[in-house]
Formats: sequence, C-alpha cells, structure tokens
Amino acid sequence: MLGFVDDDWPEIGEFKKTEFTLACDYAGLAEFLRRNVVDEVMIYLPFRSFYEHSSQVAALCEQHGILMRFDSDIFGLKSARAHVEEFDGDYHIATYHGVRIAGH
Repeated sequence: MLGFVDDDWPEIGEFKKTEFTLACDYAGLAEFLRRNVVDEVMIYLPFRSFYEHSSQVAALCEQHGILMRFDSDIFGLKSARAHVEEFDGDYHIATYHGVRIAGH
C-alpha cells in the first residue's frame, strides 16, 4: 500500500504517529498518480460530505486506468449485498437484502 490521500485535519498529528503513510493531499493526487505506479484506489469517504473529492478521485482513476473500489454500503444499508448488473449497455451496482433471485 502506497498510502492514504487526505487534506489536513485537526487530528492529523495522531495519524502521523501510526504506521500508515499519508501519500498526498487531494490537490496533489493527480501529480502523485503521474509519478507512481498505482494499481487500485479504494474510496471510503462519507458520500454526502465528500462527494466532490470522491468524484474527482473517480475521474482520475478513469483517466489513468486505475481499478477503483468503494464501499457498497455508501447509503448505510448495513445488511445489503451488492453486485454489478448490465442494463441497456451501462453497468449499475445493485443492492439487495435476503436471497437474490437470478436475473433480478
């Protein structure tokens, strides 16, 4: 793992004491991706309050051909399961509860 991307926050000093690496801030992500081999990016940000950051990261991943993973629980549906469906030429993440019926 190369590290995390985040802007400064009040408790960043505590984070820097851990074994985790802060690779760059959001403004430096495009440059970081140009200079480093990155196979995949995982986005685990609160959807509502970090939509702009998530959207920018997703666009950079698309531009660089980087696999992007994100939590299928972005809406707080703790018991939901997710899978990808193709519908009319587009791909969608579908969530469901309980037993999934094939083709639905």
